[in-house]
Amino acid sequence: MKNKKEKTENSKALPKFLVTIVVATLIGGGLGYLSGIVGATNLPQTVVQGLYRVLKIFAPWSIWVSSAVLLGVGIWKYRAAKRLFLGWDGEDEESMEKAEEQLNWTMLANALGMILNYSFFAIGVQLLDVGMAAVGLFLSFILSMVVMTVLQQKVVDLTRQMNPEKRGSIYDMKFQKKWLASCDENELRQMGQAAYKAFTTVTYTCVGLWAILVLLAYVLDVGILPVCLVMLIWGVSQVTYVLECIRLGRHR
Repeated sequence: MKNKKEKTENSKALPKFLVTIVVATLIGGGLGYLSGIVGATNLPQTVVQGLYRVLKIFAPWSIWVSSAVLLGVGIWKYRAAKRLFLGWDGEDEESMEKAEEQLNWTMLANALGMILNYSFFAIGVQLLDVGMAAVGLFLSFILSMVVMTVLQQKVVDLTRQMNPEKRGSIYDMKFQKKWLASCDENELRQMGQAAYKAFTTVTYTCVGLWAILVLLAYVLDVGILPVCLVMLIWGVSQVTYVLECIRLGRHR
């Protein structure tokens, strides 16, 4: 009965799967053909050169601008969470849930800020000549990272006040391990669901980036390094996930 049910589900899903593959192949082939036509002109190189000029102008100020925006959002959300906690009467669970949500928004803004910092710093190193602009970029990177680290610790401290059972400091190299050990079953379940969502998102993103880079190869001389890096990230994600499933299955 079980095998029959599995065969029925497979037979229902197979036609849609095959149609999806055919459509994706046709779209990819069409885009590849168009990319080849565009690559025969000087348009791609003109666009790239223009992009480099814009980035070179923006590079010295990039970290200041992104940090001002995202740190502003993060501090605003953190203060909103703190006000909700300080005004908590000890019984209204909805207020605590709202405070935790505000802290999550703070962590999101902080994470985006750090990612942009690393990105803009790498771009600046490649485009800026050695001089005051490069020194300013370096100092802005260090200062922004310090402020973001402090804000992250503020979030952890406030979370520990809201949940006294929580343990850990982000300045501790074993913070993740200690924090995880202090989480209850509901929190661990939420982390598991969020982690699986992140895993599937990374998978789809890597597939999309692979397709984009393959198409760009017809237009620009991107080389094999970008594709190799995407495959490396994809491989690490897949292998880590499967090995962790094997490890957890042994200790179940």
